[in-house]
Amino acid sequence: MGLRVRLEKYVEEDTPVTQAAQHCIKELQEKVEREREREIGALLGSCLAVLGENVGLRLEAQGLRLEIEALRQETEVLSMGIHKASVLNHINHLLGHQAIAFNAARPQQGKNCKCPEPVKEASHKSALDHINHLLGHQAITFNAARLQQGKNCDPPKTLALKPRQYVPQE
Repeated sequence: MGLRVRLEKYVEEDTPVTQAAQHCIKELQEKVEREREREIGALLGSCLAVLGENVGLRLEAQGLRLEIEALRQETEVLSMGIHKASVLNHINHLLGHQAIAFNAARPQQGKNCKCPEPVKEASHKSALDHINHLLGHQAITFNAARLQQGKNCDPPKTLALKPRQYVPQE
């Protein structure tokens, strides 16, 4: 722009020379603009690349956080499964004890206990079925052992799953 002002000071008439000079000035200005645009474009490009890396790193970190959370949840599920499995092992162990004690207490009747299959699935219902079976064993074994004293056990009520109560949400 400064170049044009200086040239206009020296060349005031509208002649082919001044027209050529003005044309040169215009071309120079366009070239400068293109160079600026190119430089600005390159600068923007490198800024975007840095931003892209930064965003990529943030996304990667977020992905890692999500993976860690998923692993934590898997670990919780596994530990719950292990806990359920150990409870089932205890129930199965008790079933074995009970069958032996029951069969020993009632040999004169020739009636043996056919215990249910060992608990395989960790459902509340199957665990309750087995516990209720054990309650029956306990009452019969207790009564057989204390028959001479005339004291009988009233078996407890069998356990049942409680129905979930509906709680309206506000």
